[in-house]
Amino acid sequence: MNNNLIQVIEIGAKTYLSTIPVGGTLITSVWDSVKNNKIETRQKEWKNMIENKLSSLEISLEDIGNNDKFTTYILKATELAIKTRFKLDNLILP
Repeated sequence: MNNNLIQVIEIGAKTYLSTIPVGGTLITSVWDSVKNNKIETRQKEWKNMIENKLSSLEISLEDIGNNDKFTTYILKATELAIKTRFKLDNLILP
């Protein structure tokens, strides 16, 4: 599904729920809290996986950081990892 469509659906659902007189705002607050907590958890897991893999390489972190292609792949993979349960082992670098 298109990411923009998902965002529109979420905004629409939150707007609708917030119109419920009793508990609508609470439901949307709980949803935001759960979503933010999950994102934070995935970011930590991903960061730990990246750190573990990079520490095992025989290349300096400076060389890795200066590689534009590598940086692009990691940024794209990071976005995917946060949105899904993507694992670093699924990332195939050329």
